[in-house]
Amino acid sequence: MTATATPGPQTHERLPADVLRHHLVQALLRRLVKARQPREALQQIKDQAATVIGLLEGTVERGGRRASREQVAGTVMVGGSLLYWAGWLVLPLWIPILGAAVGVVGAAGVVAGFRWWQEAHRNFHFLKTYYAFLQMMEMADGVITVEESRYLNDFLLSLPLSAAQRKELQAIEATDLSAIEVPEWYEASHREAILAGCWSLAYCDEIAPVEEALFTRMAERLAVPPDTVARIKADVSRQLEETETLLVHIGAETAQLTPTFSPTLQNALLDCLAAVNARGDSQDRLRQRINFGTPIPLPDWIAQSPDHLLTVLMGAGTTHAILTDQPDNGPEAKWRAALQQRGEALGAASRPLGELIELAGQTIQALRQASRP
Repeated sequence: MTATATPGPQTHERLPADVLRHHLVQALLRRLVKARQPREALQQIKDQAATVIGLLEGTVERGGRRASREQVAGTVMVGGSLLYWAGWLVLPLWIPILGAAVGVVGAAGVVAGFRWWQEAHRNFHFLKTYYAFLQMMEMADGVITVEESRYLNDFLLSLPLSAAQRKELQAIEATDLSAIEVPEWYEASHREAILAGCWSLAYCDEIAPVEEALFTRMAERLAVPPDTVARIKADVSRQLEETETLLVHIGAETAQLTPTFSPTLQNALLDCLAAVNARGDSQDRLRQRINFGTPIPLPDWIAQSPDHLLTVLMGAGTTHAILTDQPDNGPEAKWRAALQQRGEALGAASRPLGELIELAGQTIQALRQASRP
């Protein structure tokens, strides 16, 4: 009788080291720029390092089986928030096009910005309305960009829905604004979140006149007052512009910490920054704005805000350390002293800067340990 081999433990193909480094940088940047509270952001990633690596490596288990990206995006919770909205899902299908901006605009309201009822049917009804509006905005100018398509795809993957519910959303074909039901029980914050999501989607690339006209009609359909509409447009636009500016200065400061900045390293850095930025043609826009030789003067809203300044510095320090595969601790970790010196030159207070650099090193160490077989 032939013996039957006992199956061994399930194994998973690991990401190549350079790919994992790029994903780690994206995860850190996404969380730092979204939170703009560097201590909180670094601590969260450090505490959840194993989960973050598991998501990046695709090894998160549910019921003894490897979870699909859809399952993870819909069900994994950390600290009461979907990992999607924490800004940690960075594999290609998971990149939220709003990047760091989702914390205050667009679909972020689904989990944080307004009342989320216990009655599941009300929640799902709202999501169907939201998705229909987003779909109409996506098709408004007759050109569906990569950024817009990813936005809708990521929106679906981010939600705690069943596969059947996702299919129901995907089956929606919104072609007539007047045919989309807007119940009276929608609160002002629901209506405003729909508009914020739609304006964010339009703002991914250049806003066409037809998109502007449709947005005006949407605001009327949702009965949102003109002054509120103006505020939403201003807030969304400002948030996306500020996000890009933070990324520009993170890139510039990373270059200052990297004495030999090869074209290969420049491209790797731009790839990571572009994945977090929400704008169309993101890599080209960033390449035009970042000077890899001479430091770029910081705008006042960054230089005069400790949280914004430290966000830039921690983004630059962790990006430099990971992309160049620098040690996280010990005398060989030269990035620490260089970051301290650069931060003090930019006006960061020495003690909190030093404490954050220590936490950044611990965070990198925790991620690296979690990624080891």
